[in-house]
Amino acid sequence: MSKGAIIAALLGLATVVLVFVVVPGMRDAGYVIRAYVITAVVLASYTWSLANRVYKAEKGMGGKQDVAP
Repeated sequence: MSKGAIIAALLGLATVVLVFVVVPGMRDAGYVIRAYVITAVVLASYTWSLANRVYKAEKGMGGKQDVAP
């Protein structure tokens, strides 16, 4: 797992924690919590997946970059 994937997962978790801290006093707290948690999970999963793909692609190239002549 790459550093980028770990950072994406931690940022998603931090977002969820922040929502749980900020929202409880709001009138529509349940709806807001569900919306933010679902959005954070989707975005963190996508970013984590993308970071892993980039890491594997770079690792597969052996650190070489494709340079056009």
